[in-house]
Amino acid sequence: AKVAFDDALQLEPRNARGLEGRRVAEERIQASTTRAARRKALADGRALFDAGQYEPALGPLTDACSDPGSAEGAEACSLLARARQVLEGLRQQKELRADIDRLAAHGEELMAAGRFPEAQVAFESVLRLDSGHARARERLAEAERRTGEALFARWLPNREPSLALFEPEAEVLESPTIL
Repeated sequence: AKVAFDDALQLEPRNARGLEGRRVAEERIQASTTRAARRKALADGRALFDAGQYEPALGPLTDACSDPGSAEGAEACSLLARARQVLEGLRQQKELRADIDRLAAHGEELMAAGRFPEAQVAFESVLRLDSGHARARERLAEAERRTGEALFARWLPNREPSLALFEPEAEVLESPTIL
């Protein structure tokens, strides 16, 4: 419950229900655990944190953080904050990767449909999010080339020239002026 209240308070730090809920959850944790149990929770949470298991570390660290006045509680609160920060960073990276994959797939669909200018926009969006995306760079170059070819085919078609020669009648005039 304390983890959920902490998550809610990150969204709205001055929410009265969230503050009261967190306070009650901390009181219940302190009442239901001993100082030795909170030390063990800190040790377990630290071990999970050090092993890179941030999500499972939230529970024990939250229990140990219920007494922030003690040295163990302060350390647990610090580790808890770092674990949340790492998890938020991982969540953002996962969302970014999903956005990149979605845009790249959309660009491929547009290429297959022959909509090359729109595919260019999709691949440029991928490169704005991940400038090192090699496949998007290749497909962007391909889309640009195909767009250029389509423009040339439309405006400068490659066909035989039509040449018409005109030869006026051979009429000889002798006068001082053309008129």
